[in-house]
Amino acid sequence: MIKGFSYNIPRAHILSFHRNKTLPVIAVAVLVLLATTYVVGASLSPNHVDADLGSGVLLSPMRKISNAKRDLVKKLRTRGPKSSSSSSSKRLCNGYEELCSRNYTDVTFPATHNSFAYRIDNIAANQELPITEQLDDGVRAFMLDLHQKNRNTIPPGINVRRKRSGQPKPPSSSNSTTEISLCHTMCLLLYDGPLVDELAHFKRYLDDNTQEVITIFFENVDSFAPKEIASNFEAVGLDKYAFAPNITDGSIDWPTLGDMVNDNKRLVVFSDRSANTKEVPWLLPQGDFVAQTSFEVLNGTTFPCSPDHPNKPLVILNHFAYTQKTLLGNVLPIPIYDGVQNINSAQSFRDQLNMCNDTLKDKAPNFVAVDFYNKGDLFDVVAQVNKLPSRSLKTNTFSKGKSSASPLPPNTFSYASMLVLTLNFAYAMACLL
Repeated sequence: MIKGFSYNIPRAHILSFHRNKTLPVIAVAVLVLLATTYVVGASLSPNHVDADLGSGVLLSPMRKISNAKRDLVKKLRTRGPKSSSSSSSKRLCNGYEELCSRNYTDVTFPATHNSFAYRIDNIAANQELPITEQLDDGVRAFMLDLHQKNRNTIPPGINVRRKRSGQPKPPSSSNSTTEISLCHTMCLLLYDGPLVDELAHFKRYLDDNTQEVITIFFENVDSFAPKEIASNFEAVGLDKYAFAPNITDGSIDWPTLGDMVNDNKRLVVFSDRSANTKEVPWLLPQGDFVAQTSFEVLNGTTFPCSPDHPNKPLVILNHFAYTQKTLLGNVLPIPIYDGVQNINSAQSFRDQLNMCNDTLKDKAPNFVAVDFYNKGDLFDVVAQVNKLPSRSLKTNTFSKGKSSASPLPPNTFSYASMLVLTLNFAYAMACLL
C-alpha cells in the first residue's frame, strides 16, 4: 500500500533496450527465474508448505485455484454459521463482554498492513503468517490490494512505454465471478493468489466464530467495479455477513458490536476507489468514513499524526516503517523486519498515541495497522486503548487437528531474495517495452 514513490528508468536505457532487440537476454532471465523458483521451492521443508494456501512455490505468478479450493468454495456457498452456545453463556464480542455495548466507531481493532503479503524469503512481504493464522491469532482488520493478474501493473511514476495501450478489464456478466488477484505493487513481484480464495477463509471463520466482527479494507489498484468485487463475495457466500448501513446525508448511524452480532452482519468492507453504495450497498467508500495517518514512514523517522481526511468517524493509525533498496536503478520501499520488535513495542505505540492525541482530538484510533503483527505488543496495546485487560484472543478455526505451524524464516535482506525480485522486475520491464 505504499504510494507515491518514483520508479524512474532513464529514457536512454529504455530506448537502448528496445533498439537492441535483446530478446535472448530476456529469455535467459526468464529461465534463470524459473530455475531459481524451482530450486527455492524444492528446498522448502514440509513445515513451510500450507496445503490450503498452495504456497510451496516461491513467487509463482502462474498459480491457479486448485480443485480442492474449488470444492471448498462450493461447500462454503451453502454453509451456514454454527449454532451458538447455550443462552446461559456469557455473550462476548471480539473476545470481550464490554465491547458488545460499544458502537463500532468506539472500538479499536488490531489490523495488519498488506495482510495478504506473506511469502517465503521475499523482501517485499509485510507479514510472516498467512491470513488464516492472523484470524486465529486475533487480528480483526485486514488490508488487501486488488490487482488484475494478466496486466503488469506498474506504480505511478515509472517511466516506461507500453507496447499496447492499457487493456480494459473484460466485461463480466452478473452470473460470473471476476478474477481479482492479491498482489503487492505488481503481481510479478509478489502474488498471493485469487481474492476469492482468501474470502473463502473469511467466510469459514465467520461461520465458526459467531461473535466476531471483522473489517476489510481494499486498495482497489486496478479500479474494479463494485459488482466485480461483489461477485467474489457472492461466489463463496460471504456477502451474507456484510454490513449495509443506511446512509443519510453522508453519515451512518453506526451500530454496537452487539447489534452487529445479533443481526449477523459482522463484516464491514471499505474500498478506496470505485465504491458505489447504490450498486453494492455494503461496499463503503473509504474516503467518506475513514481517515488514516501516513503510511510512508522511512525507518528512523518519527511517526506522523496528521490524518489524510480530518473529521471522519473512523481512524487508522498506521504504525510501520520501511527502508529503501535500489533495484535496476530504481529505489524501492522495503518493509522493515530487523528492528520490528522495537517498532511494534508497547513504548513505540504509546509514543505515537500520545503524540497524536491533540491531532486526533483525543479520539482513540479504530484500527492499529502493523507489519509482522506477530512480533511485539500489538494485542496488548489494543486492549489498553480499549481500556480492557489483555487476554488471549486465539481461536482454532484453521488449526484444528494441525500442529502449530512455524512462522516464515526471517524476512531479512538476502541475496537470493533480491535475485528473484530483480529477475521478476526485469521481466516485468521487458513485458512493458
